Amino acid sequence: MKKVYMFFIIAFFLSVGFVNAESIVNYNGVEFEKNEYNLLSEIYNESYIYTLTNEMYNIITSNDISKIEIKEYNYPIIPLSEVFTTSYKSLKIINNSGYITVLLSWIKEPAIRSYDVMAVRLDGLTLNGTPTFTQTSYVDGKIALSSSGTLKKFTNGFGQSFLLSNGSSINCSMSFFVNGNGTVYATYQHAITNISLSDSTSYSISSSGLGRVLSYSSTISKKYDGMTGVDVYVQ
Repeated sequence: MKKVYMFFIIAFFLSVGFVNAESIVNYNGVEFEKNEYNLLSEIYNESYIYTLTNEMYNIITSNDISKIEIKEYNYPIIPLSEVFTTSYKSLKIINNSGYITVLLSWIKEPAIRSYDVMAVRLDGLTLNGTPTFTQTSYVDGKIALSSSGTLKKFTNGFGQSFLLSNGSSINCSMSFFVNGNGTVYATYQHAITNISLSDSTSYSISSSGLGRVLSYSSTISKKYDGMTGVDVYVQ
């Protein structure tokens, strides 16, 4: 187990504006001190900080972010953790005083571009508000942002099915508030064959499901890669 900070998307970094040597402005016009930008990029990732709105910035900086610690496990270690990385992608979950962010970064480009799913199971916690989902990629030399997809809610969690971008350097994020004391389990399931939106959304939330979150029929489960999930405790 080790702490590792990863930067996945140089293309995004090159698109960020610099006001001066000590100040950086992102895609949405949010201005950061250079040291603050670097710290946030280490805790979250470059793509996520690039797409932050002023509202999201105010939320994640309202607490002492320097106290956030990220633990990482690399494949083939199996136990759930705050970060899980394979040769193709990395899944991370961050708890910032009850504001949860789940991040998926593609390290290698996926061959199949169908309906993937990012989902969360709540144990001892309740969702407060509506999750925010963003898919960021690089298409035809330009940054492309998308929040489209199908959100499905349950009393014990929720999931977002979405069509994976045809672009490169794909990153996905989901942010939300929770109330209570308990554990947030998160998973990202990549379709390894073409799948319909209807089949992609035919799940329930269960600890026995893919990534300990997504429960499908055996026929549908085989269409996803079964990537290990991540979890974080909230109190």
